[in-house]
Amino acid sequence: MTTTMQRERIPKAQRETKHIICPFEVKTIDDAARTFTGLAAAFSQDFGGDVILPGAFRRTIADWKRSKTRRIIYLIDSHDYGTVRSVVGKMVDADETADGLLTVQEVIDSPDGEEIWRRVKGGFINGMSIGYAAIETRNPTDEQRQQGIFRFLKEVRLDENSLVIWPMNPDARVDQIKSLLATAVDRPLTEDELAELKALQEQIAALLTPAPGETPQPAPVKELALEDPRRIALDERIRTLNFRRLTSR
Repeated sequence: MTTTMQRERIPKAQRETKHIICPFEVKTIDDAARTFTGLAAAFSQDFGGDVILPGAFRRTIADWKRSKTRRIIYLIDSHDYGTVRSVVGKMVDADETADGLLTVQEVIDSPDGEEIWRRVKGGFINGMSIGYAAIETRNPTDEQRQQGIFRFLKEVRLDENSLVIWPMNPDARVDQIKSLLATAVDRPLTEDELAELKALQEQIAALLTPAPGETPQPAPVKELALEDPRRIALDERIRTLNFRRLTSR
């Protein structure tokens, strides 16, 4: 049985910058202008279960192009916001295509930029990621959720682009978990945030579960046996302790 798909416009106070990554292929290189063109985001499912829908970037790109001062949409090294030296360029043009968000990025003329430029030109970087805030989302059906889809992104605000190492920057998911847990201390999580946290829990559990045919690693000598009632009770407590408070209303 499927659930009714719901649309949700995220309140401004609950919009947080998140990351989504896609394989990156440089389409064109302009040595004189120090620019390269490539797909920064694709209209397909990412590893986190987000699916960007066509039209999601329409408003943010139009607003950016209309702005007289054009707010800078940075090109960053691996989403590192800790230092200005992590800014290795900026986006100078962007449009939606049938495949996703096609962008033109200008690399800064500096020693740091030169290091990035050589890697891009040589094809040593094949991952690009965007930092975005979800403005409007749509929930998946039960069948789509079973396929790993967490949500559909109908509208996003583009905040930055990053060159990253493929297939995924693991810190992006770590930061996401830490952010949700920190938010839960200040206020009850929304249904969307609870679903996201539970999806992350399922992904972690799947990583820790032995693959079919794989022999589980033996427990250390001092560890309680799997069938020990104390071990069973402890495992159950660990599974529910962190999420009981978060899911209570």
